[in-house]
Amino acid sequence: LRALGVESIVDLRGGNVDDEETAARRLGLRVVRFPFSGLFVVHREFLVRIVDAVRSGGRVYVHCDVGRDRTSLIVALYRVLVDGWQPGVAWQREAVDYGYRPWPWHPAIQASYRAALKDRR
Repeated sequence: LRALGVESIVDLRGGNVDDEETAARRLGLRVVRFPFSGLFVVHREFLVRIVDAVRSGGRVYVHCDVGRDRTSLIVALYRVLVDGWQPGVAWQREAVDYGYRPWPWHPAIQASYRAALKDRR
């Protein structure tokens, strides 16, 4: 990642990833962790904090376990909140087109997306 110009990693996974985080920091990468599950609707404020971390991180690598569910949620939100995309276009291009499916693993991802955009100012 460093060789590709990535400056920051936003890690959405839970569990113990200390070895990876240590290795990334040793290479000079900024690592920010926001572990959450796609099983439950996530609060808007938490998701906005993640989008803000992506926005302020230079070249950022965002990832979860598979890279299509939680990652797609954050990237689609970024497209709407930062880049000004229409929500339906962002969801299609950044989630559905990358393979997001609501069942069986992450049923609340799309509901989190809708909830985060419902009360945006």
